Amino acid sequence: MATQIRADDPSYASDRDDTSYSVAEAAAKLDVHPVTIWRWIDSGELPATRIGARKIRIRATDVRAMCRDARHRLSTSQAPRPDAAEIARRQALLREILESRKHRVISPLTSVDLIRMARLGAAGVDDAG
Repeated sequence: MATQIRADDPSYASDRDDTSYSVAEAAAKLDVHPVTIWRWIDSGELPATRIGARKIRIRATDVRAMCRDARHRLSTSQAPRPDAAEIARRQALLREILESRKHRVISPLTSVDLIRMARLGAAGVDDAG
């Protein structure tokens, strides 16, 4: 949640020297939607300062830190590359799936098929042959 301060508050004076961004500017800098910025502010991930009733400012240092954190999360969250054995296993599975598709009929029944089945069923005839 954004910290509420007033422009005449002495604690605000120290932040005046630091560049700060609006929610829209921070979103543009981080290449995310402004709603994401609000979500980060509400969750406490991104510090923000409320100035007056409607104005929110986010320090440039906090935006840069968020950018570094996001890069770190992306680099550590990526799945490891599969080794040669895993690639061979996946290729064999793909070949097996493609081969089994050749012997399957997956097309839907047509209205002609349904009428024929209904007539045969009503006549008590088995459609085995």
